[in-house]
Amino acid sequence: MRWRSMPALLALAVLCMAAGLGQCRRRRDDGRERRGDPRRSGGAPALNALDKHCARCHQAGPALKRQKPAKNFGNVLRLDEIARDPDLILPGNPDGSGLFIQIAKKDMPYDCYQEFDCDAEPTANDVKAVYDWIKGLGDTVEAACGNRVPIDTGAMVSAIADDIAAQDASRRPGMRYVTLTHFYNACASNEDMVRYRQGVVKLLNSLSRNSVVLKMRTIDPNATIIAFNLDDLDWRKEAWARIAGGYPYGMEPEGMAYDTATSTTGTKLPWVRGDWLAFAASRPPLYYDLLRLPETFAELEREEGVDVKANLEAFLARRAGFQKSGVSKHNRLIERHPIPTGYFWTSYDFKGDASAQSLFVHPLGPYGADAFQHDGGETIFSLPNGFQAYYLNTAEGERLRKGPTEIVLDDSQRDRAVTNAISCFGCHNQGIRQASDDIREHVLHDKSFPMSVRRQVEALYAPQAEMKELLASDAARFRKAMLRAGLDPDLDSQAEGVESINFLSRAYEKSVDLRIAAASTGFRRTCWPKAWPKPAARPAGSSAAWSRACYRAKSSRPSSGIWSPRSPPASPSRSLR
Repeated sequence: MRWRSMPALLALAVLCMAAGLGQCRRRRDDGRERRGDPRRSGGAPALNALDKHCARCHQAGPALKRQKPAKNFGNVLRLDEIARDPDLILPGNPDGSGLFIQIAKKDMPYDCYQEFDCDAEPTANDVKAVYDWIKGLGDTVEAACGNRVPIDTGAMVSAIADDIAAQDASRRPGMRYVTLTHFYNACASNEDMVRYRQGVVKLLNSLSRNSVVLKMRTIDPNATIIAFNLDDLDWRKEAWARIAGGYPYGMEPEGMAYDTATSTTGTKLPWVRGDWLAFAASRPPLYYDLLRLPETFAELEREEGVDVKANLEAFLARRAGFQKSGVSKHNRLIERHPIPTGYFWTSYDFKGDASAQSLFVHPLGPYGADAFQHDGGETIFSLPNGFQAYYLNTAEGERLRKGPTEIVLDDSQRDRAVTNAISCFGCHNQGIRQASDDIREHVLHDKSFPMSVRRQVEALYAPQAEMKELLASDAARFRKAMLRAGLDPDLDSQAEGVESINFLSRAYEKSVDLRIAAASTGFRRTCWPKAWPKPAARPAGSSAAWSRACYRAKSSRPSSGIWSPRSPPASPSRSLR
């Protein structure tokens, strides 16, 4: 096994500090900052400008003129939220902020500059209002974090070691931890921290084969470290080895607490960062590995105790077909089968509208002489604890990592591809979704279909009331599992914002400004470039003093968060290689 450190991020921060840059962009990380209420920094004019020119496409609610917010960005009027998103806003730096750049370059509003279909373009005063608001945010960043004391790595490792020691001897080897200390140290808002914690616990339960839900348990006063046991999820040690083997922040801190924790658990890394875990474990191959999902749909049927063909022949399956689904480009069929743990929903998806691909022409299949010809499918089935697992496959049953974009789309992903399972977590944020059948009545009232076909359709395609009840019952099962785990199902609703696993995963993908890069690599907040005088103004010997105070070049590197500045220890840290 090869353990990787953070040389790329470290080099990035050093280069930024040397150049005194206002921001650096790096994908796949994020520290959300609490910047206070943006309206207090001249936000009212900006709010008015965004309301006039952006809300019709990017604010969820009755004023939205689209079926759903464009690019899955639907909170443009919630200034406090978008100010914490470095992909959109870099406080104090309008010229580096994605939102302002698109407005200034006249890429947005899209309907004005690309479709030429809007009432009025943004005026110079509108553009200036957004500029001034972002510029004013820079003065609030440092103050917003002033009362929060960072959690150093020593404190984090000590908390983990103490928690391990407090467990029954039989459980100590399986103790593992997910950390959110780097978000706390970067002044993430309390609201965001709640979402991050929910994302971690929901993810772990969604990767569990245990019949008992894993409940939220944090071990530190600020609730930044979440504890669980491998046995809680029915994970084998090989599962954690797969996680640790791909972890990019693994370093070995100095101290007895670390040695005690690792010797007791039998792993060099008993903790990982929550945002990285949400990103990596919600996608193949790690997602499939942790749930031990097979290579083919036929194997999945056997393992989950369902026989699709036999259920269709015995009319035990219940179906609904429709033209529009919000995910598939073409008509779609969903089909429910009972399994020992609850439900097994599978879909039949199509990449075209030819006769053989139309459920309105061929409502029966995928077996038989006059069957429809589908191109792939998605399966959702209930885990023993009531949470859900997801599976994508071709029409031949081969497992897929992503759905072909000519069949299904997910605008929330960067490549727009439906990716198992992160796309499924986002779409099924409340569990099984409601759907209305278009096929049953169409076939039963069309006498051109043979009587045998109409009878089979009547037996397989459930009436609207029955299907609604089935969907609602399965959604309720998922909701109850969330509640048993101590989670808030409503927090994941579309009305509240992004589903919590996606929220945590996206934090890993977002851009990083200099402050977050400095925090992630161990610089103090007071050591930002703007707080350090130019070389000509520095007193003699000050560079060495700055290095000792602000950057522990030879000290322990964390696997999560930032550490308190101290003089370099006598011996260097040990890189896990």
